[in-house]
Amino acid sequence: MKKEDMKKQKNLVIFAGVNGAGKSTAYEIDPCLANNLPIINPDVYAKEMANKVGARSINDLPPNLQTKVNIKAGKLALIKREKALKEGLSFGIETTASSDSIFRLIDKAHKLDYLVNLVYVMLPNEYVHIKRVSQRVRVGGHNVNSEDIKRRFSRATILFPKLLSKSDIAHVFDNTTNYKLALEKENGNIKIYPCNEEINKRLQDAVIKIKNLTSKNIEQNTAQKEIGHTSFLHSKHNSKDIER
Repeated sequence: MKKEDMKKQKNLVIFAGVNGAGKSTAYEIDPCLANNLPIINPDVYAKEMANKVGARSINDLPPNLQTKVNIKAGKLALIKREKALKEGLSFGIETTASSDSIFRLIDKAHKLDYLVNLVYVMLPNEYVHIKRVSQRVRVGGHNVNSEDIKRRFSRATILFPKLLSKSDIAHVFDNTTNYKLALEKENGNIKIYPCNEEINKRLQDAVIKIKNLTSKNIEQNTAQKEIGHTSFLHSKHNSKDIER
């Protein structure tokens, strides 16, 4: 693609991963992962709303008010998505990718000639996600119910093959210890790199499911690609439509 065409190309960058995976940290460390685009993130809007009423985070609000704020933040994110699509703007989103709504967004973006770039951050299992969320809460981050995390992890695992198949470009990171590239997809080619055993199995299972959907190569690589913090820097709407 020529440089002038790249500038005209509309991009949707999807930062996906179950709660606690490290989605936000990924693009905070390296904004280039999001092509330096604005990220539509309902969690950010929820925190801003909580701050406006004097709370440090949404966790400090009464349960009934937390629910209202979450719903309001989710609707605001949906409105911002629709506005960006209508205006033909490039943008990024955060999602747990545990709802079919992500496919409706991708299909709509493709119809509007967007390039869909998936950045997926994975942890080995739901229990690691729960632990990471607990650690986040201790330093003032927002909480997520453990049962919600388990449900989202299960759904996200089921939906991942389809999400990978529908994305034009994809990079999956294993964040068990630090960010390591575990899978990349470009021009229909899928490459898998050594990573955590549980994550590797999930990726292998996913590419087997989509193998018949592509005539390109699925390649198993032996050289590990590690993306540590140093190299990382360089290298009617329904609120339920946004799984948080």
